Amino acid sequence: MKAKRLDPWERILIQRRRDGVSQREAADACGAKSLYQFRLWESGTEAPPAEVLQNADPRDLKIHERCYLERVRRGISLKALADELGVSRWWLCQMERGRVSSRQLEHRWRRELRPWRGAPVEMARG
Repeated sequence: MKAKRLDPWERILIQRRRDGVSQREAADACGAKSLYQFRLWESGTEAPPAEVLQNADPRDLKIHERCYLERVRRGISLKALADELGVSRWWLCQMERGRVSSRQLEHRWRRELRPWRGAPVEMARG
């Protein structure tokens, strides 16, 4: 599963998740004027200043981080994906944070991102 380039908000989000800190802690650490401003940066609503951005290379992302970003980019809720996979939201969070195996997530995203080669054929009944 290849990762495309990271937008500034994705860099901030991934770095905060790697550091294991809250939005408030991250806002204080990077010098945001307020928690609200940091949330605007992390949501992609407002561009953060260059000195706040980490040099995150998409090739450095771990598979569970790629799966997490894929879900966020597509606007799929935690509940919707957990229900689809037949797991609890807590367990999905554990997978997306790399605390447990993320093979189920990786399989799900590989299957969706793989181009379909041909239309399914219905069997004739007779």
